[in-house]
Amino acid sequence: GMRTGIPDPAIRETTITVYTDVAKFLSALDLDDDSEVHALLVTSDGTIAWRAVGALTAEAEAELRLAIAG
Repeated sequence: GMRTGIPDPAIRETTITVYTDVAKFLSALDLDDDSEVHALLVTSDGTIAWRAVGALTAEAEAELRLAIAG
């Protein structure tokens, strides 16, 4: 059933379907809404080490790489 919801295989390969209370999920991650893409780098203890909103930019990518390098 999920395949018909996302017919493009490339998009389906990068999509995770989550059945949850969306309001609680957004609140837990301190997200205002789900109208844009949010990228989060989360540590093993659940701390959000880095975040970005919207389309990927060179600046965001550089910041993420620095955050990963520690």
